[in-house]
Amino acid sequence: MNNNKIKAINFRKQGKSYNEISKILVVPKSTLSYWFKRIELTDKVLNKMKNKSRLAWSKNITQYNKNRAEKIKKYHLDNQSSAANEIKKISDYELKLTGVILYWAEGGKRGNRFEFTNSDPVIIRIIIKFLNQVCLVQNSRIKAQINIHQDDSPQKVLKYWQSITGLSRKNFYKIMYYNNIASKNKRQKNRLPFGTVQLRVYDKELFNKVIGWIKGVEKAIYV
Repeated sequence: MNNNKIKAINFRKQGKSYNEISKILVVPKSTLSYWFKRIELTDKVLNKMKNKSRLAWSKNITQYNKNRAEKIKKYHLDNQSSAANEIKKISDYELKLTGVILYWAEGGKRGNRFEFTNSDPVIIRIIIKFLNQVCLVQNSRIKAQINIHQDDSPQKVLKYWQSITGLSRKNFYKIMYYNNIASKNKRQKNRLPFGTVQLRVYDKELFNKVIGWIKGVEKAIYV
């Protein structure tokens, strides 16, 4: 009996798989199959091999699912990137439509003042740009009201919204705190890290103009 065969049989009796032994000894699995034809393995070794096989299968299926998830994620990110490239530089008219539609969805419709609340910094930046470039409202006329939870840092949140809006500290009202019990119980799951900010412009003429633009958009869509 050659040396490799003896080693192979010993490895097999220790519970090593065909693949493991083949790699260690550089022996084809067909040869190993012939060598192991008359080997009887103990129940302990058989159980060890079964457990190793289950573990290997578990690792393989986990890795397969991980690779598949990464491929799907990349596929969707590539689609998003391709779609993003379809959007070119926004004109003032397109900015006007964007701001009007956002206000239609999220803005205040009563009170004769421009009032827009959101937690998304990108949307808030768009509304600031809409006010500046379309409505010709300077930042000095824009007021802001922040709403946060009791355990949020008011200084940190204020600094954050100042950086987003570009507004001066004096344009911000005193910070308000949520005190709704249901909100308090759910906030850890659906937490807004910087609360919400409400932008206000006390201008009745501006308010009515924006409401008019909304009606114009609605008419244009359905006519």
